[in-house]
Amino acid sequence: MAIEIRRAFNGSDAYMIETSMTLHSIFVDNISDFTVLDTTMDAAFATSWLNNINAAATLERDSMIKDIQAQKTMEVGDRMELCKQKYAEVKYFAKRAFPNNKAVQAEFGTDAYLSCRRSPSSMIAFMDQMYKTCLDYQAELTANGMSMAQISEIDTLRIELMNASTIQEGFKKSRPVQTQERITVLNACYADTIRVIQAAQLVYINDFARRNQFVFYPNRNPKKDKTKEAQPMDKEAILTPEFTLNSHNELQSFSNESKEREVDLERWDDGGG
Repeated sequence: MAIEIRRAFNGSDAYMIETSMTLHSIFVDNISDFTVLDTTMDAAFATSWLNNINAAATLERDSMIKDIQAQKTMEVGDRMELCKQKYAEVKYFAKRAFPNNKAVQAEFGTDAYLSCRRSPSSMIAFMDQMYKTCLDYQAELTANGMSMAQISEIDTLRIELMNASTIQEGFKKSRPVQTQERITVLNACYADTIRVIQAAQLVYINDFARRNQFVFYPNRNPKKDKTKEAQPMDKEAILTPEFTLNSHNELQSFSNESKEREVDLERWDDGGG
């Protein structure tokens, strides 16, 4: 069974990509500092990371994919409306040609129309049958003012609806695959970024200013967060570096307290207690 790939980060894609670009630039300027800690964080890694950033930056936005799907749905709706209008036209001529014959009128779909008008697949079959019926009674229909061009248009509309519906359904089925591919690319970019952030907490453990350059705080960008895509949170996602500013300060505070206790002990040994 295939496992669903989930986003490894919170916040918007745009924030993650922008942060990655910024940190990559800083990383390249200070690459020797990182190589001392981790020999694999070299120029080749920098190039690979940049490639992942560029791949993420050139992805189609999820909102754009939704817009494309909405457009395809609208195209199907437009074709459905044209088919409904064509049915009304055929019904008009059927009643003119067979004013007192309900059974023949039913052959043009007067009894089946209501159950077909909301479903593209049903409407396609309906239009096909209505076209065949019009061909069977073309002499009577044309004698009452309906042209062959109007009859031929029934089949044209059927084909257009069928094509639009096929494209729409194909796009809907491909979207989950596209989404998984997008997430894979985004996660690859984020994995490199968070790796550098974690390394920076060690490389610059005694340099607050430099260490504070390498952070990932998506919730600190409210304007961009308003436009982020609603997606599930990954419980296993690394949201902040393993070594954070708070943890460093806590270590520093613990160290200071230890030193104070040592001074107190020395005073006690000297008889100052």
